[in-house]
Amino acid sequence: MTLDRFHSSDVHINENLDFSSLVSNPMLLKGLTESGYQRPSPIQLKTIPMGRLGLDMIAQAKSGTGKTVVFSVIAIESVLSQLPKDLTNRSDSGSKSQQQQYPRAVIIAPTREIAVQIQDVILNILQGGLNKIITCVAMIGGMPIQKDKENLKRCSIVVGTPGRVLSLIDTGHLDTSHVRLFVMDEADKLMEDLYRDDVFKICKGLGSKKQVMAFSATYDDDLLAHLDKLVKNPVYVMLTNGTPELEGVLQFYKTVKLRQEQQASTVFMRQTQLMEEKFAELEGIFTHTPFYQAIVFLNHTRRATDLVKFLARRGWPAMHIASGISQVERLAVMEKARKFELRVLIARGIDIDRVNLVVNMDLPRDPETYLHRIGRTGRYGTTGLAVSIVDDTELKTIEILKNEFSISIHELSAEDKAYSDLTQQSKNRHHERPLQAAADQEQFKLLEAARKDKEMEIRDARGKVELDDDESGPAAASRQETPKEKRTLESTDGAERIATGQKEAFAGKKRKLDRRMPFPSPTVSEQSPSVAEPPADKTHSPESEHQDAVREEESDLKEETAQETTELYEHYAGHNACNFGRL
Repeated sequence: MTLDRFHSSDVHINENLDFSSLVSNPMLLKGLTESGYQRPSPIQLKTIPMGRLGLDMIAQAKSGTGKTVVFSVIAIESVLSQLPKDLTNRSDSGSKSQQQQYPRAVIIAPTREIAVQIQDVILNILQGGLNKIITCVAMIGGMPIQKDKENLKRCSIVVGTPGRVLSLIDTGHLDTSHVRLFVMDEADKLMEDLYRDDVFKICKGLGSKKQVMAFSATYDDDLLAHLDKLVKNPVYVMLTNGTPELEGVLQFYKTVKLRQEQQASTVFMRQTQLMEEKFAELEGIFTHTPFYQAIVFLNHTRRATDLVKFLARRGWPAMHIASGISQVERLAVMEKARKFELRVLIARGIDIDRVNLVVNMDLPRDPETYLHRIGRTGRYGTTGLAVSIVDDTELKTIEILKNEFSISIHELSAEDKAYSDLTQQSKNRHHERPLQAAADQEQFKLLEAARKDKEMEIRDARGKVELDDDESGPAAASRQETPKEKRTLESTDGAERIATGQKEAFAGKKRKLDRRMPFPSPTVSEQSPSVAEPPADKTHSPESEHQDAVREEESDLKEETAQETTELYEHYAGHNACNFGRL
């Protein structure tokens, strides 16, 4: 990142050094510089030299401090070390070298979006000239596996999700004979029940002649115990003590409550009404708080569609990424977010420099996830806001975050409808973080102008409705609506309609899960069906292609089933804060 982007000590180093002190290849150095990386952050300064020496490593640093650049540089260096010297020093290498590539480094991440982002970082660095001799490809579920099989014939660095990478190894399409580096990003997530078995199989399938590195923002004893079985005699690089929250992120929470008459409703209706209150609070945050781009997190992904519609009707175009949409659509949403064509992204966290607001509509189930979420803003030493909208059942979790993990999170007054305290505390920080690119500045003006036009249109439409009501005679006059009732009526997704739709969706999910497995506890994730040993004859046939497709479908199903299982449990048990004692 450029020098003027450094604001907090998370990424500041006292030494007057740049990346030329860490890497020697001129094309690699050029790629780093052109990608905006001039001075290394502390994690980059400490880990890149050891990674280049081939040492196994377990590294910890806060989210947003540059870990991706660390293993990207090490992966590129690892590939270069296996190529002929005359080839790595030439800037005019042609297509002939691309035909001779083999997978030499494998990087895995827990989500498809993170894998694609890692690929983007590596490709940007390779633009200094190394893209002519090194190719990086993301291999993720939801995309045609046949395309991955073709790409593997001309691929140096594989970035992927565990299910897809394991499938390619098991079927023999990913040649592991040249792999000398294995990287686990967000290792805390990869060692959860959902992915752990697949990660162990991948590590074993890559052979013994490899360097292994694990990166995470958080570590506990259980995680280290699992990693000890994968990373032999590692070097430990731990840059944080206690809870690794970013210094540049201001954290707040605001409590929503039901009216007395609403508290007598059924459990389902109370949950629906609470979500309506949270939707309204989110609209208030967006309206009164300055921000460039925002990411909104929900535990229940089926609510994302409702929220997208709600925000669109109020002049805030938003898009969401969830398991219910195709991978092609997910990638299209990510591309729009990166191009600054939308300001609000719902459901998944991706790294975008312009994101300076994160909102939790539901608190996550563990402190690690909370830290991952708020780490989507305030990245690389910049500043940002994180606001959690909570109900009474989630206040206990807030107290655990504050008291047991020393997280600095402040309460916003329920009476402050203009969010003046939030705006006042964040005003100076936002002024310290202007948009860097001229194109972004122009795009922000266009987006703001479009939003204000929509806001004016909505205001005019409301005024017309109110005028029509006034002219309708005594029948209308006899019905005095409160502002709260008007807001509810304005939404076509009112409590009754949302309740009906969610009941149907819930019933469908339950029927589907009942066919798959008995109802589990919240801490147990469904394991994937066992993967059959690959046949000795790897000749392509209709039968083998069918097996590949089934294998991939099973891998994709794991994540979606685990997510649905957790949502079902939460409907029965409500918010569960017990996992906040694990970190």
